[in-house]
Amino acid sequence: MLNLTGQAAPFLIGLLAMPAIVRGLGTARFGLLGLCWVVVGYFSVLDLGLGRAATRFAADAVGRKATAEIPGIIWSAVVVQLLAGTIGAVAVAALAPPVTHLLHVPPELQSEAQSTFRVLALALPLVLIGVSFRGVLEASQRFDLVNLVSIPGSALNFLIPLGGALAGWSLPDIMLVLVLGRGVTTLAYFLLAARLFPGLTRPLGTRLSALRALLSFGAWITVSNVLSPLVDQLDRLLLGTFAGVDSVGFYTAPQEAVLRTRILPNALAATLFPEFTAQAAAGAAERTRRYYAIAIRSLAFLLGPVTLVLVLLGPDILALWLGADFARASGTALRLLAVGAFANALAFVPFAYLHAANRPDLPAKFHIAELPGFLLLAWLLMPRFTVSGAGAAWAVRATADAALLFAAARRLGAAGTVRWSAGTLVWAGLIGGGLLMGFLPAWARLEVAPRLLVAAAGMVLLLGTGWLILLQPQDRDRIRATLRR
Repeated sequence: MLNLTGQAAPFLIGLLAMPAIVRGLGTARFGLLGLCWVVVGYFSVLDLGLGRAATRFAADAVGRKATAEIPGIIWSAVVVQLLAGTIGAVAVAALAPPVTHLLHVPPELQSEAQSTFRVLALALPLVLIGVSFRGVLEASQRFDLVNLVSIPGSALNFLIPLGGALAGWSLPDIMLVLVLGRGVTTLAYFLLAARLFPGLTRPLGTRLSALRALLSFGAWITVSNVLSPLVDQLDRLLLGTFAGVDSVGFYTAPQEAVLRTRILPNALAATLFPEFTAQAAAGAAERTRRYYAIAIRSLAFLLGPVTLVLVLLGPDILALWLGADFARASGTALRLLAVGAFANALAFVPFAYLHAANRPDLPAKFHIAELPGFLLLAWLLMPRFTVSGAGAAWAVRATADAALLFAAARRLGAAGTVRWSAGTLVWAGLIGGGLLMGFLPAWARLEVAPRLLVAAAGMVLLLGTGWLILLQPQDRDRIRATLRR
């Protein structure tokens, strides 16, 4: 819940602040600010995977009760991140003039845009270093402290531009205050981490063994960090190539809506990763398997009904949201994307398990292997089926990725000797039948009222049966206890 709040709260703040920011800055300056946000988002590639690696090895030390190793692990990561961040900052500053020309920035904004990118470069080392100190808190499962810093820190990304726009600041001035805010956030992570582990205040330098382990783990994380977002967005570029930019417009809105369902599995995976790591280090394999199963059942219980509604009522939702043209062009794509997103959401659990088991190479290798197949599917489906073909290609890739992750996690002992219960099979049959019904021609011929009635009944049925037969008695007891707290 803490992690979910930490992701949702800044999003809602941004949603409310965005119109005033656009009005205050103007379209061109807001576009530059948006590009700066994108650049900061892709700074994770320069992180070389060391942030997640630091979390993993620090959590391992916590599980083994060897917390004296944590300062050496974190400072080893910080030294490399500082070096990478400095190189990246120099590159961003040096590329500011050609980038502004490449982006066709209006002549009157050229100087302001270049200054903005140069100021932005100062944030790069701070962003990377902050990830490692935050990793100490995540490794200790102190998500209260993580979100105590991350919620206001993320909110400042919108509140500072809002205040600057209302005050009439220039974009470089706004960016400078944003960089200062990022520095305060990084300092707060460090102080809280040092409070948990006082050894962090002593400059221990790097440890060669820790550095080697961090870089090895981080290299595979970097592969996933590059390929996973690429595959998520590559379908739009390919669709534009095969079917034209109009098709991209019809595809982008439903895909963005469906991808927002990831907020829940992402919050859960952030919680599970250090827990899985610590329990593996402590030799508590049975506890890890129990948490693994609980997480999958809970995600299925919560997201299954949402997926069913998107499949059964996808065109109706699009018609109400974006109009009849979107419903006709994107209805089938939304259904396919919803199915793929459901499989993708469940796959967050084995993904976290494999990283915790020190096997980040497996998800990375899967991403490499999936790319040629995805390109082939795009070539076969997009020219003929346009928007629906893009949805199908993405859904098949996401489902295949989930199957590979589940198989790999099972092979490494995530499921043990556990077999699916009869209740799980019944619930899977119910949701499978409901999803299949949404793709039948007869379903599309029904009037809106019957479709709404059936979808509502299906959602209630899935929630009711999920509570009774998908979740186990101890799951229900935990949920009741949590709600009472």
